[in-house]
Amino acid sequence: MDNLNQSLDNYEITSAYLTRRGNRNYNEDSVISIATFNRCLYGVADGLGGQGFGRVASDTAVGSVKRIFEDETVDMDDFLSHAFYKVQEDLMDKKSKGDYGDMMTTLALVHIAGDIRWAHIGDTRVYLFVDGKLIDYTLDHSVPQALVYADEITPDEIRHHPDRNRLLRAVGKEWSKDEFVVSNPYGIRGGEAVLICSDGFWEYVLEREMEETLSASSTPDEWLDAMEKIIIKRGHDYDMDNYSAVAVMIK
Repeated sequence: MDNLNQSLDNYEITSAYLTRRGNRNYNEDSVISIATFNRCLYGVADGLGGQGFGRVASDTAVGSVKRIFEDETVDMDDFLSHAFYKVQEDLMDKKSKGDYGDMMTTLALVHIAGDIRWAHIGDTRVYLFVDGKLIDYTLDHSVPQALVYADEITPDEIRHHPDRNRLLRAVGKEWSKDEFVVSNPYGIRGGEAVLICSDGFWEYVLEREMEETLSASSTPDEWLDAMEKIIIKRGHDYDMDNYSAVAVMIK
């Protein structure tokens, strides 16, 4: 885990992250947690492709996003779109020049600069809490989520659906249009908390447990630690995937 404290105007932003291999041979997740005096960026990429190629994909995504973050010519209002376009361009270019199989990655980013905005593709999620209560979260680009839209399963049934890992969108697949989704801006008032996590994380932690552990935690480290205990207890008898998360609190 890693803490980052950053003041943004009249607010204190505290963050922490974790990334674990689970029971897999490789950890193909990558995490972003960076800040300047007036901006913060957090994210999780969950690479796909096996044989370590997923890690190449998620590392490429993180590197591309960091370079865009450092580019002062990029309009902050369009930062997230620029970041996703750049990741797609860089990953497709890398695939064209090497034997990386069908590597792809999910990506979820949260950009804080006067307000909170997030964007995602795949099944890595962003959860927004206010005063300890969940008020919004991203919807997966996956086969089970499509079944929810069709009223064939409930949202809770996504977690253990046999097709849960079948993604409909990812970075590194050919795009015929914008495949990522960008949120509307959320104005900071204080009391917000954000959780960004790969599917290996949210698979084992229910939304009500995210709220309960948040209410019992005073720091992002404590929050992540409490949720990780749930993951380990609930998942130890299963073939646990990589799991990664970034937790952010705004006071």
